[in-house]
Amino acid sequence: MEYKKINNINKNYLKLFLENNFLKSKPFSFCYNGTNVVSEFGDLIKKEGEQNENYELYESKMAQIDECLDAVLKVKIYEEYSAVEWWLELENIGNYDSNIISEINYCDIGINPNIKPEAPNWEWPMLAYSRGSQARKDDFMMTKMQFWPDPGQTCEFECIYGRSSSEYMPYFNIQTSSSAGVILAIGWSGTWKAQIRIKPHCPERTVLSKISFPDAYFRLHPKEKIILPTMLAMPWEYSCYKTSYEFIEKDCIGAEKAFDRSHNDFRRLIYDNMLPKINNKPIEGKICLRAWGGFKKEQHERKIENIKKHNLKGESYAIDAGWYGEDWHQDAGDWEPLPELFPNGLKGLADLAKEANLEFSAWFELERAGTTAKNVAEHREYYLGHTFKRGGYIPMENYVNMWYGLLVNFGYEPARQWIKNKVIDTIKSCDMKIFRIDYNVWPADFWHYSDTCDRKGLTEIKYMNGLYKTFDELLELFPDLIIDNCAGGGRRLDYAMGKRSIPIMCRSDYFTAKDYKPEGIQAHTYALSSWLPVHSDSAGSCMAHSALCMDTYKFRSSICSGIGVPVPEWELSEEEAAWYRKMLNDAFRIRPYMCKDFYPLTGYNFSLKDWLAYRFHDYDTGNGVIFAFRREESCAERYVFELTEGIDPSRYYTIEDIDEGIMQSVLGSQLIEGIPFHITEKRKCRIVFYNLEKED
Repeated sequence: MEYKKINNINKNYLKLFLENNFLKSKPFSFCYNGTNVVSEFGDLIKKEGEQNENYELYESKMAQIDECLDAVLKVKIYEEYSAVEWWLELENIGNYDSNIISEINYCDIGINPNIKPEAPNWEWPMLAYSRGSQARKDDFMMTKMQFWPDPGQTCEFECIYGRSSSEYMPYFNIQTSSSAGVILAIGWSGTWKAQIRIKPHCPERTVLSKISFPDAYFRLHPKEKIILPTMLAMPWEYSCYKTSYEFIEKDCIGAEKAFDRSHNDFRRLIYDNMLPKINNKPIEGKICLRAWGGFKKEQHERKIENIKKHNLKGESYAIDAGWYGEDWHQDAGDWEPLPELFPNGLKGLADLAKEANLEFSAWFELERAGTTAKNVAEHREYYLGHTFKRGGYIPMENYVNMWYGLLVNFGYEPARQWIKNKVIDTIKSCDMKIFRIDYNVWPADFWHYSDTCDRKGLTEIKYMNGLYKTFDELLELFPDLIIDNCAGGGRRLDYAMGKRSIPIMCRSDYFTAKDYKPEGIQAHTYALSSWLPVHSDSAGSCMAHSALCMDTYKFRSSICSGIGVPVPEWELSEEEAAWYRKMLNDAFRIRPYMCKDFYPLTGYNFSLKDWLAYRFHDYDTGNGVIFAFRREESCAERYVFELTEGIDPSRYYTIEDIDEGIMQSVLGSQLIEGIPFHITEKRKCRIVFYNLEKED
């Protein structure tokens, strides 16, 4: 092995990808009046005066084939990050309805291997994909499968019932050779379907990827404009690495190491370019002190008094559902605080939180309303769905997932403006800094129910366009606002929603499940960190007795980019208060590392008989943090972890245990060869920092 300085991202594979899919062809396909119109699109033209420091914008326009349809392909090239993003905009510029638009594949590409010689043990392309969120311990678990030469082999994936990460995550890594591949990300918070296969009888082993908007079949009315889903592709090679120094094997970096590096490049792409920003800095998770919204006023007062008295450090006092109506689920929609719980409205509680130096956050589900809500009675035309009596059933066999309630029609401009103004008034009334959005509904049936035979799919497209526009306008109006993306616990984790929000307190509902184990939460951090640089969870339900959360192992299993911590209501002893202070202070110290490079140190698992370990490495400072969990049935007291990436072998590092303090100073080469971890007690977590020492 040798130690050397490397350049930034190698862009050769990006150029090959662009040449094959944007110059020789187009990265999409759709039919107009039954005919594929891809060939009608012209060359990509750079849009001068509309550039960003991180990307260049290009357009390709469709030739005018009738007096109605105007179609534009828009492309952003992030050259520094070896990435490209694209989407289609369609508009009826005529005075009568367009012909039918159908068979929309907004990603229709071929992925060729790079031209470098293959490692001797590399055979066929590999596909990596992950489970979506279903409130299970194996949420986000990644699967790697290798394609075989059988030309009939096809892999198909789709989300279920209209939430983008409810069955599978909308991210795929297609490794085409030992040292190269392409990561694909779907930018759509609704329905999608993906088909990935090897091109039949192709000695170059080209992988074909087709991602579609299922069953689209619609015509546009005059002056109607829509934006179709976005796609993000990051072609990568093993040299696509932005840190200044690293170890590189002289002969071959190895397929597995190249694969891991590609995910860190993708995390950086998302962190630097896709996340919302406050003061020009990407947002991060928050340390939130949580409570159930339906608690009595006196309970909230006792909780906040505990925070003040014992100096419990947090950033937000966040209440969940239950602050309105009699039933948090069925009575959603009016968003009026219960006067017996909040005599001074949400502002009264926000003022109390402010006295404890905390911001305020309240749970909303602005897209859904119960059918008996006052707003529904006053504005029925603003809602999608079927109205029926409380306790009744929807009398339609094909719409079994339309739960009790309706959806605000974000594709209808009067409805969108109306609900947006309600949100604005609420945020202003209590100076809210975190706006938590839940989404406990399967929306696809609502959209399908509202479609007509020649407008299939259009309700969903206009809904999503309106929802994104609403969030964008809120973030522009409130530049220091963070939108917390809950969505039934991590069921809308696509990168388009990630441009506007992050999961702060609920990336999965598993922490509320009956079979909950901390090991499942550890596995969530391990698995989801392959795709997303910012995500977090809660250390327990906000409705549960807080004493159940006073468990160091459980708390540390939940630490990530942020954390939601149930606030104690009883009078804390000094020992209990000291525990809370340490856990919260630790969470603050750890947080900056969690958006940096992620490296597994053990295999993924949630077995009680094993260890799980991973680390996060700050590529700017050279520092990092290691998490190691010894599970409750593990017999192993010692593991050795090799820190092969990002470590300077010639520099010294200070090793510090979060509980025991500074342990020793070691040479980087020793960390690379292996750092021993001893955990003598079962069901215990060790967190260790390594810090690059200053040179004399």
